[in-house]
Amino acid sequence: MGKISKLYRYDMKILLLSGGADSMLLYQQHKFDKTIFFDYGQEHLEEEFNCCSRIIDVVIRLPKLTKTEKEVNCRNLAFIINTVSTFGNEDIEIYLGTNTEDIYKDNNREFYNKVEDLINNISFNKVKIVTPLQDMSKQEILNKLELKFYTD
Repeated sequence: MGKISKLYRYDMKILLLSGGADSMLLYQQHKFDKTIFFDYGQEHLEEEFNCCSRIIDVVIRLPKLTKTEKEVNCRNLAFIINTVSTFGNEDIEIYLGTNTEDIYKDNNREFYNKVEDLINNISFNKVKIVTPLQDMSKQEILNKLELKFYTD
């Protein structure tokens, strides 16, 4: 975890939604002040949006992000930075559905710790990046999920 104490009281708890099993399980398990969905021109935009549209508070539209092979490079970094910029007047906790099977460089706890430290060194407000599913497999997540989701 970053340098911010676990006991610190944050102003706002935010979930970054994708419509996939990971973010839908987080929604099922926690109460959030805001849920954010990102439109970045993703291939399955309509399906993803439809799966979680009833629980979305904010849609942030980004320019179309370029997909290399299977994934968008630095996608989670773009999501985090845009969330901090949008809610930068609050101390926030940002929840992401990272799991043990995520293989991308911007989708692991080490990356999130570095980003959290960077943001907290340059921001006026405190940010904590929370990844409660990081020790769970995709199958374990699916077994606990009680909500409809979309995933490719």
